[in-house]
Amino acid sequence: MTRPSRTSLRLRLLVPLLVLLLVGLAGAPLLSSVVMTRHFDERAQNRLVATSRTVGGLLSGRPAVSIPEERLASVAVPGGLLLVGLDEDGDVVFEVDRRDQASAGTGEEELLAEVLGARVGEAVDPEVDGTSYAAMRTLTPGLTVDTADRGSLGVSQVVVAIDRSDDQAVVREVRRAGVAFAVVAMVVLGVLAAWTIGRGLRPLTAMVQLADDAATDGGGGGFRTATERSAPELERLGAALTGAFEARAQAEEAVRDFTLDASHELRTPLTSLSGWLDLYAQGGLADPHELERAMERMESEVGRMRLLVDELDLLARMDQGLPLELEDLRLEPVLAGIVDDARVVDPGRPIALEVTGDPDVHADRRRLEQLVGNLVGNALHHTPEGTPIEVRAESGPSAATVSVVDHGPGFATDDLERVFERFHRVESVRRESGSGLGLAIVRAIADAHGGTATASTTPGGGATVTVRLPTVSKPSGRP
Repeated sequence: MTRPSRTSLRLRLLVPLLVLLLVGLAGAPLLSSVVMTRHFDERAQNRLVATSRTVGGLLSGRPAVSIPEERLASVAVPGGLLLVGLDEDGDVVFEVDRRDQASAGTGEEELLAEVLGARVGEAVDPEVDGTSYAAMRTLTPGLTVDTADRGSLGVSQVVVAIDRSDDQAVVREVRRAGVAFAVVAMVVLGVLAAWTIGRGLRPLTAMVQLADDAATDGGGGGFRTATERSAPELERLGAALTGAFEARAQAEEAVRDFTLDASHELRTPLTSLSGWLDLYAQGGLADPHELERAMERMESEVGRMRLLVDELDLLARMDQGLPLELEDLRLEPVLAGIVDDARVVDPGRPIALEVTGDPDVHADRRRLEQLVGNLVGNALHHTPEGTPIEVRAESGPSAATVSVVDHGPGFATDDLERVFERFHRVESVRRESGSGLGLAIVRAIADAHGGTATASTTPGGGATVTVRLPTVSKPSGRP
């Protein structure tokens, strides 16, 4: 199992930023020094080639050329250049030294040894006494140099060396300056970055405190305030957390209300059962008729509790995604069966069935019958005797509509949005028996089928509950 990282978010943001800054700040002068070194190398090579060509041009392809020493010295005009002529035995015939005072007259033997070990025309980079050179030797057969005091001297090869100390000093200075600037910039930018990141994370710190407070005292509604005037991402985070905590508070309130309502619904039959049992224990049910009546009442209360538990179990399974046995159903036969059952239960009640079109739905037959049965049962139970009830069905392009319409007391305006809540009862039926879960089950079944359930007031008085369910796509040619 991987252990979670304990590195703070501030450090996770700051370290990569500083690494990128270091790469950028230090990389620029290093890259510049590389480019400069390449440029200086090319320039030294060009000077070597140009000087060698100049010496070779003096020969002009002739087998024997005599050059005054003064003229040969004029070839080595550029500063930092050393020109050495050697005879056939490798002895120095002449030397023209244009190096600076610190290097002039030093290191010729070591330099010549390095150059003579290389091939003719091959550029080498010897380092003598801490000074770097670019050097090359050129063969000059038949060349003689006339001197004022020694006469004519034969020169068989010429060594050209260019002092690169100044170039390398420039490169080193660029590197030192770049590194120094990078260090200073890293310190300044690191401090600024740490301050900026800390300021940006301040709303998160406030939200953490709010979350801790919410865990202890149930607060947590001020995340929006904590992220005001922050980055848009933090504002959205604050809004999302506020919504989440508000939803949690509402869910906890709903659970508390549900627990209170459920305990109240169970308390009533339990109180009745306890009363009858106490009466029996005290000998108050000695008469067989009274005992039979008590048993009937207790059986009724047990049935009431069983119904409540069954309905709660159904709602819980619906919330968890109760599997449905879906099939293509014609609505009219299903509704006709429920209407026939209602007419048997209440023969004196006028119950009409109106079906428009040929509505087919993709639904679970048992749950669909339970849904419509609950609606019709509510209408029978909560309206005066003889009040008409209409069950209507209509097909649509994407959904079929089932409506149960009564002409009883109806719903108050404040109740229309809450009639589908669990244990909610309208004022007109608050004292009547029932679990208060019938319409909640209706909505749960409709939602499970991908449909909707709504309540409205019937024109002229009464209540109308409408359920929309997905229809079945009919093949072409079907009537």
